[in-house]
Amino acid sequence: MTQTPENQRQLINLLEQLRETRAIQITVETRFLTVQRNFLEDVGVDLDFVFNTNAGNDAQFSQIAVNNDSSTFTLGPVTSVPGSIGSQANGLTASATFLDDFQVNMLLRAVQASRSSTLVTAPRVTLFNGQRAYVLVANQRAYVSDLTPQVGTGVALFDPEISVVDSGVVLDVQATVSSDRKYVTLTLRPQLSTLVQLAQFTFQSGASTPTGVDINGDGFPDTVGTSGTASGIIQQPEIQLTEVRTTVSVPDGGTLLLGGQTVAGEIELEAGVPILSKIPFLKRLFTNRSTAKDEFVLLILVRPTIIIQREVEQKQFPLLSTKLGQ
Repeated sequence: MTQTPENQRQLINLLEQLRETRAIQITVETRFLTVQRNFLEDVGVDLDFVFNTNAGNDAQFSQIAVNNDSSTFTLGPVTSVPGSIGSQANGLTASATFLDDFQVNMLLRAVQASRSSTLVTAPRVTLFNGQRAYVLVANQRAYVSDLTPQVGTGVALFDPEISVVDSGVVLDVQATVSSDRKYVTLTLRPQLSTLVQLAQFTFQSGASTPTGVDINGDGFPDTVGTSGTASGIIQQPEIQLTEVRTTVSVPDGGTLLLGGQTVAGEIELEAGVPILSKIPFLKRLFTNRSTAKDEFVLLILVRPTIIIQREVEQKQFPLLSTKLGQ
C-alpha cells in the first residue's frame, strides 16, 4: 500500500483497534446457592384407662374403656416444602401399663430433629466479546416414555421407547463489553432443574386369538377369544424447574444477585380432649402438639471479568515491551 506517512499511521491505528476488539474476552462465573433448613418437634402422650376391670356376671355395669388417641392426628407433620423431615424422623417411644381395679395404659412419643444443608453449583464459561455460549452440568436418567405394541398370533407384546431426562444446571449467556471497558452487558438464561421422581403407571390390554387360525392343532379353525393379557409400565418424569431470563449491566469484577426464590412452610398440629385439655398440668396428658418448619432458599449470583490480552501480556511479561522499545 502506497500512501503518505500520516495515512499509514491512521491505518495502523485502525487495524490495532480492530485487533484489540477481537482480543477482548469475558469470563462469567455463576453461583447457584441452595440453602435448606428443616425443623421438627413432636411430643405425643396417649393416656387410656379402664373402669370396673373386675366386673363379674352380676355387675350392673360392664367395663368402661376410655381411649385417647389424639397423638395419631399430630404424628409426622409435613409441609408442602420439598425435603420436609416430618415423615423421616424417629425419636423416643415408651409405653406403660398399670393393672389393678383401675387399669391405666400410657403411650409416650417424643422427637425433635433439625437439618441444615448448603449446596453450591458454580459453572464458569469464557467467551469472546459479543459471543453467546452455554455450559451444561447435569445428570441424565433414562426412562420408559412410551410403548409400541407388537401384535403376533395369539399374543400382544410391547416394544419400549427410551427417553432421557436431564437434571442439573444450564448457564446460557451472551456478553458485550462497553466502550470504556468498565461494564459488561449480560443476556442471561440460567436454568436449574431437579428430578423429583419418575411416576409409574401400569395398564393391561387383552390378547385375542384371531378367527380361522388353528391354534390347538385339532384340524379345525378356532374362534376369536381372549387368550391372556399383556401389561406395560410407562414412566413420567416430575421436574422442579427454576429459570431466569434477563439482561443486566454489571461492572467488571462485580457480583450481581441475579435472582432466586424463597419457599418457607410452617405447620402446627394440636389435638386434645375438650375441657381436660384446658386444665393446668393435667392438660399435658390429654393434649398433643407437633410443629414443623421448612425453608428452601435459592440464590443465583453472577460475576463477569474482562480479559484484555494486551493487559494480560504486560502482567505476565513486564519486560517484553521494554526490550521491544530498545
